[in-house]
Amino acid sequence: MAPSKNMMALMGGMFAMSKLDLESPVATQMLRMGFLLSCMYCIIAYWWTFLVIEEKKDRTTFEARPEMDGKPAVYVAKYDYDMQRLVDMVKGYMIWIIGVALLHFNSQAARPMFLTILMTPNNATENALFRIHLLGIDDSEEGELCRPWPQESLMSNLGFGAHAAGKRRRPTPPEQQHQVEGDAAAE
Repeated sequence: MAPSKNMMALMGGMFAMSKLDLESPVATQMLRMGFLLSCMYCIIAYWWTFLVIEEKKDRTTFEARPEMDGKPAVYVAKYDYDMQRLVDMVKGYMIWIIGVALLHFNSQAARPMFLTILMTPNNATENALFRIHLLGIDDSEEGELCRPWPQESLMSNLGFGAHAAGKRRRPTPPEQQHQVEGDAAAE
């Protein structure tokens, strides 16, 4: 989900929270059920992504870290990179869910649970791994989702921070830049 759409969902959620009585026993039970359904949806999305990554086992390598300060470049298989990113996303999601659940049950806070219900299902399906492996979006060097992606924080995984993962283009290598400049000069 684009940052502007996340902000719209967040603002819509804040407006809905101001109009709803989230402290009533019926609303609390509905929030808990919605929270569980939201968690199940996200876990299924991550599990499905895991199964597709396992099925493909793409061992194509890419340059994860370019050569710098005399250190050689680091090449990683797409499979290994994707599995590590998936593990990191699941860990961040579990920490978030446990934190929201503890906050709700210890201090009866309903607002974080309501916002989690709104935001996490969208963000589970908008991450780069889901888009590549389940939606089939191009992940080649020229594609929109070329690897490596910038590291995401917990908040950006949930849609509250800079959500630029996977939407970055690689710089053109110097040898291709000269070729492009030569083509432009010829015209």
